[in-house]
Amino acid sequence: MVLLESDSELSPGDDAPDFELPAAGGGTYSLADFGDYDALLVVFTCNHCPYTEAKVDELNHLAGAYDDLAVVGINPNDADEYPDDSMARMEDRVTAGEITYTAYLRDESQEVARRYGAVCTPDPFLFERDDEGFRLAFQSRIDDAMSPNKDPDRYEMREAVEAVLAGDPVPFEATPSQGCSIEWTDVERAPSAAAGYRERPPRCDRPVGPSAVYASGPSATRPPTGSVLVQYSATDRARRTARPPANPRNTAA
Repeated sequence: MVLLESDSELSPGDDAPDFELPAAGGGTYSLADFGDYDALLVVFTCNHCPYTEAKVDELNHLAGAYDDLAVVGINPNDADEYPDDSMARMEDRVTAGEITYTAYLRDESQEVARRYGAVCTPDPFLFERDDEGFRLAFQSRIDDAMSPNKDPDRYEMREAVEAVLAGDPVPFEATPSQGCSIEWTDVERAPSAAAGYRERPPRCDRPVGPSAVYASGPSATRPPTGSVLVQYSATDRARRTARPPANPRNTAA
């Protein structure tokens, strides 16, 4: 595994970047379409990543359990590389009732993912509504199961949603989300490229090795707050760890 520090410049209290994206099932959505909700959970997601697939049921639960929460999935992946991430396949899953989010949107240009600084799938952003729009309240994992093969012991995003809806601060610290790299069509413009990765990330369906290294600094054993884990093959890991340390995260927009 390679640990990438999130390239997002969003901090608690920042405005949610706006978007206008087509939805599986028809129509186009922007932030204004969710203005009747008190909270908004934007999750960069896809159809093929095992880490994302393991969270679909929980995202469906969140969408159905809280009337004042909108759950918006945004799929930015390169559908030429991953046909399962095409709009047609998204529509199939919505029609079949496999995905019941408030909206499941397609970010074909990947501009929205870049604006949010999303890096992996799933990459969740929880916003709270105020008089001027939605502001970031919490960016963290969905639950404490960090492997697709494990069941969660704690549904952390549920707790965060309940706190936000009650007008309270989230009562625990954020923990990085873990998943496959977003499949970028232009890696030079990807948020992960700012951490020193200038080539297409390996496919997330390859076998992965057991270790992790930092993409943006010296080796360490614990992930920094606001970072995400992205799966790479053992071969790619060995090639990258043989390189000189990458430059620190680029903080430019």
